[in-house]
Amino acid sequence: MERSGCPCGRNGPDLVLGGYVGFKLPIRTARLVFDGDYQGLEVKVRLNIPLKTYLAIQDLLAENKLLELIQEFARSALLEWNVEAIDGKILPATPEGMLEVDPAMAARIVQEWQAAIVNPPAPFVAPPKNGGMSAELLNQTAAV
Repeated sequence: MERSGCPCGRNGPDLVLGGYVGFKLPIRTARLVFDGDYQGLEVKVRLNIPLKTYLAIQDLLAENKLLELIQEFARSALLEWNVEAIDGKILPATPEGMLEVDPAMAARIVQEWQAAIVNPPAPFVAPPKNGGMSAELLNQTAAV
């Protein structure tokens, strides 16, 4: 049995300058695409915000502090969107921009983000080079 000496229990050549290389958390995102009243709306959100921030957002929701909830969501998770104001002006994907959309739209964006955190989208699987569908891609397509 080989031991690396790493307190984390990892094996392998991961020594750098006398220390161990840590696991760097990747930034995971999702593009939320809407239908119905919001057909054409696309919002890019960050899925892996810090747990303390996610729990703070949940607390704000439970306490019905909607202004703070929307602002924290926009600061922490809102990355991009394609939203225009009624006058055609592009709204920034910021807390200020979130406050310019209607309440139902803001609520729907936050709800879809929460759903994506709990059930993240499947990673894209490139189709095989022979033009057919891989079993993985076929299973993903069937699940939709």
